[in-house]
Amino acid sequence: MSFEPYRGEYSSLYDIGVLRRSSSSKSFYLQSTLMLQYEIIKGLQVNVNAGFNTDQNENNNLTPSASLDLFYPGQKSVAYFGSSNRRSFNIDPQIMYRTMIGRGRLTAQLIASVQESESRGLTTYAEDFPNDNLIKSFNNALVKQTGEGYAQHRYLSAAGIVKYSWDDKYVISLNARRDG
Repeated sequence: MSFEPYRGEYSSLYDIGVLRRSSSSKSFYLQSTLMLQYEIIKGLQVNVNAGFNTDQNENNNLTPSASLDLFYPGQKSVAYFGSSNRRSFNIDPQIMYRTMIGRGRLTAQLIASVQESESRGLTTYAEDFPNDNLIKSFNNALVKQTGEGYAQHRYLSAAGIVKYSWDDKYVISLNARRDG
């Protein structure tokens, strides 16, 4: 590729080398939800909501030396490689009891929530490949630099609610909750 007609004082005026550069990204995403409800006996109901999510990505960005005007100093073949993975799930059970007492309605509930997520990421920068045919693997580069990230989150909560409504006019409600 001839860069000569496009050379400026410090860099190429028209970056035709971009035609020889490439990048790719492959992703996968899954989201699932399950909701179950069952009445064990009259007035006693159990519910469970659960979910699972995952996503993955792999990507790269390749700049081979054939896409560079080597007339300018410091020009080297460069590649970026990255990957990320994330998973999360949640389970939210609930038990509810309802009954009539006199002219009032009594409702009692126990609720819980369990959640967890985990994320990982990896990025590798590679430069100065001896040959453009070797650029698809960072192991072939003369200079390599890698960064990694990890995060984890866990959550647990529970709650209890007791409510009594007399003749749909007067309401007494007791609530307790614990998060952690």
